[in-house]
Amino acid sequence: MINEDYMQEVHADKVLMLAIGNNDYISYNKLFDRYYGRLCQYVYSLLMDRNDAEDVVQELFLNLWKNRGRIEIKEKMYQDIYIGWLNIWP
Repeated sequence: MINEDYMQEVHADKVLMLAIGNNDYISYNKLFDRYYGRLCQYVYSLLMDRNDAEDVVQELFLNLWKNRGRIEIKEKMYQDIYIGWLNIWP
């Protein structure tokens, strides 16, 4: 059984991503606020360097904004965001 809170979060992510795709900077900031801390912790756990982790996550969000017109909405957005850092960090 799928948790209702989880489904609401998935829906909220989709709404934010659609808005970002339409150049909505406020939605971009909301997504940033929602995921920045969690992503930094995750990347830090892999790299063991806080500055590098922050650089990677900031680059991820910068790339998201630069490529906002090509966003594909997926069911599990958070997984794509967590995996996205792999495309940034060598």
